Amino acid sequence: RDKISASKKKGLWMGGSVPIGYEADGRSLKINEIEAKTIRTIYDMYQKYRNIRLVKNDLDELGLRSKERVIDKKLAVNMNASHQTKTPNKTSTLTGDVPFSKGHIQFILTNPIYAGRIRHKDITYDGQHPPIIDPALWDEVQTQLQLHANKTRAKKTGLVNQSKLLGRIYDENGARLTPSHSKKGNRRYRYYISHHLITGANTEAGQSNKEAALPNRPNWRLPAKPFEDMIQTVIIDHLTQKQRQLLNLDASAEQIRQLSETLKSIANKEVSSTHPNIDHLDLIDRIDLKTGSIRIKLNGEELSKQLSINLELINERALSFNTLFQYRKRGVETKFIIGDQPANYDGVLVKNLAQAHHFMDQLKSGLSIEQIASTYSASSRMPINAKRVSRLIKLACLAPDITSMILQGQQPHGLTTAMMLKVPLSHSWDEQRLMVDRLT
Repeated sequence: RDKISASKKKGLWMGGSVPIGYEADGRSLKINEIEAKTIRTIYDMYQKYRNIRLVKNDLDELGLRSKERVIDKKLAVNMNASHQTKTPNKTSTLTGDVPFSKGHIQFILTNPIYAGRIRHKDITYDGQHPPIIDPALWDEVQTQLQLHANKTRAKKTGLVNQSKLLGRIYDENGARLTPSHSKKGNRRYRYYISHHLITGANTEAGQSNKEAALPNRPNWRLPAKPFEDMIQTVIIDHLTQKQRQLLNLDASAEQIRQLSETLKSIANKEVSSTHPNIDHLDLIDRIDLKTGSIRIKLNGEELSKQLSINLELINERALSFNTLFQYRKRGVETKFIIGDQPANYDGVLVKNLAQAHHFMDQLKSGLSIEQIASTYSASSRMPINAKRVSRLIKLACLAPDITSMILQGQQPHGLTTAMMLKVPLSHSWDEQRLMVDRLT
């Protein structure tokens, strides 16, 4: 096993059934040009249709068939595409030379050998044989196949936690980040990580994927859900702050007003027939990461469709923007820092603090806790019960200097919404300050 692993790391072909498109050439493979035409046709068709069933239909119409092989109990002989007659003996049988099945097409489309690579278990290495398919095209096909698989899986299972940014996040070197996940108990944790940390590509023999994480190359491992939530926030802020630049100068005053109302309702999460909810992640065309900043490019056509704007009115320059970006590990928690916000800025805590003051104002106006919960639930997509309102509202009783500290992102790490809702909060501001001091 160790010899096989070491040989594959060197890019050697270790025998077995020769894939269609190639012929054995010692410890490597050489291209069979006649069969290679079929492989290229399959990839071209998938690029055209993005659908394996339609690819199969065209292959059947063209009369293209699988590789014919002579299988002998003592010796397996691969037939080449010229179909030269080789009479099987009494112990051999002919296989192949049949229409391509959808499973066979899927196998061809996902086999890295056609990109000049060798697979060993879950890791691929650069092979010593020539590629039939350009590696960049092969990678593109893998992205499309995974996108299609995610959509199909979501339709079948109703899952909504798929990696929505698949194929759209790039590192400093222009390489895509790859979706990955881990499981703990019944919970599934999604990530976007640097592709080489999965494949082990360009690592030396004997290196693990962790050892492949070298300082001279990007090593990204982003928790998917927090990252997607952060990106949504960045997009909302950009659209609302740059709404005047979003439309060209020839947009009418009425069109500008309608856009302003739409963006305001989106920022406030108000959904109606005139202001429908939008999927911010679908607006993204590309995300480029580098240490300290992030660049986002929005898709003009998708923005036009979701915001009901004439595509010709959209200012192309406003679709791409940069923002400061950092992420830090704090124990098992990952914290994202965007824009010029302080390093310890807690957006969830700030949001809950504002909500608490809003509830307190309603309580002072004469509404009961139950009425506040009912009113909020009727106007929001996120219903809330009276118990939650009564727990949140005590945040409005924080000392002014503690509130200011939170708004400026200067509070201790341990001062979170969960912590303050869990412990009894004193009405004495001095005692509150002592509690905060103990967390520093």
